[in-house]
This record gives sequence, C-alpha cells and structure tokens, in this order.
Amino acid sequence: ELMLEIGQAIEAGLADANGIAETLVLGYANGMVGYLCTANAYAEGGYESGQAHRAYNRPAPFTDDTATALTDAALALAAAVGVA
Repeated sequence: ELMLEIGQAIEAGLADANGIAETLVLGYANGMVGYLCTANAYAEGGYESGQAHRAYNRPAPFTDDTATALTDAALALAAAVGVA
C-alpha cells in the first residue's frame, strides 16, 4: 500500500514529462508487501512506517528513500515504453 503522495508524484512526473493528464497508479497489485511510505512519514514515525512490517512478516520497514525510488522507477519505466 503506497501513500497518496507517492502516487501524486508519479502523476505529476508524467504530466510534466509528456502532458499526460490521467494516470492510474495501482497500489494493490502482484501481492501485498506492506506500506510504502514517504520520507516525511518515516521521520514522523508511527504504525505504517515503523511497525507494520511485522504484520507482513518482513524483517524491517522499507527505507526513507522508498518514495523517491518508486517514483523514479515508474517514470523511467514510462519513458522506456515510450509513454513519457
């Protein structure tokens, strides 16, 4: 489950790169891996960024650069397939 801000960053990146007005970012696909948080969420702490990994049988939470890595990968993939 990714935080809203990550989806918005992907949408904004595609809009800036190629004027794409409509983007559908899927948060629940290909299995459930846990919460994908923004750097601010990791700094604030709380269930999603610091504790939820236990419920998903993961050894640790994702890192605070998760949002940047996901956004960069999504935009690179879009560019690779000729969308952006």
